[in-house]
Order: sequence, then structure tokens, then C-alpha cells
Amino acid sequence: MELTDRKHLFLALVVFIIAYGLVGTGDFEDALQSQRHYCDSVSRYAESRGEFGHPPYNLQIKCDEQ
Repeated sequence: MELTDRKHLFLALVVFIIAYGLVGTGDFEDALQSQRHYCDSVSRYAESRGEFGHPPYNLQIKCDEQ
């Protein structure tokens, strides 16, 4: 393996790691946004006595902790 081949391999690895990190951050932000929306809808449901929003169907999400 020549030195230039190693440089190309290293560069490809660095680009892959950066891209993987960016995608992972986006997934985390999407999950947080979904949880916020869920909690907003549950809160709206409670405040409107069931007229708006939805009941808490996902018991794994703790809306009180936000």
C-alpha cells in the first residue's frame, strides 16, 4: 500500500466519521422534537378536558420531567 493510498483511506475514514456524527445528531434532535410534541399534546388534552390533544398513550415518556 503506497503512502497516497493510506492518505486516501484516512481521508475517507475521517469523512465517514464526520458524516456519521452529523446524522446521529440529527436523529437525536428529531427524537427530542417528537417528545416535545407528544408532551405538548398530552398537556393540551389535560387542559382541555379531552377536547384537544391526546391522552398519554406512551408511558415511557415522562412529560413531567421536562
